[in-house]
Amino acid sequence: MEYLTISELIKETNMAETTIRRYLNTFENFFNIIKTGKSGRYRKYHIDSVGVLKEIYMLFQKGYSTEEISDLLLESTKKATESNLQISVIENKFVAMEAEIKGLREEMRMMVIVQGMQGVKDQMREAEVEMKVLRQEVQDLTKSLENRDVKLVNQMRTILEEKKKPFWKKWFS
Repeated sequence: MEYLTISELIKETNMAETTIRRYLNTFENFFNIIKTGKSGRYRKYHIDSVGVLKEIYMLFQKGYSTEEISDLLLESTKKATESNLQISVIENKFVAMEAEIKGLREEMRMMVIVQGMQGVKDQMREAEVEMKVLRQEVQDLTKSLENRDVKLVNQMRTILEEKKKPFWKKWFS
């Protein structure tokens, strides 16, 4: 994982140091931070912090309050956590299947001695087909999650734009 210093965050976001420090202090719970140095005096921020900082800046520019931004970030974090859990489950299944396939391959090597090469080759092909199917399922699920995330972001933008409208436009549109 890549972690950045404050000066690297400044370069990545093109924001003022005071703005970045204010956001990091105000919305501290939404940043992945590690402490470095002998006494843990220095801090580094995960590369994902760049996107969070830009999102906070954009929301402030659109007129949202600190509380509204916190609520939106919390909602976004919950959805991202759910997505990450789904991905973790899929990855765990994939790792288990790889281990099983590795075990099957080892078993097949032993069978070569006993039964001959042909039976083993057939099982290897089946295992490779299963691996291909699993890889395709992982890709499909990843694409599905990415599409869902895009839809969520678009819905958030729509909600944000709707909130920004004057009250009378909401009533008469």
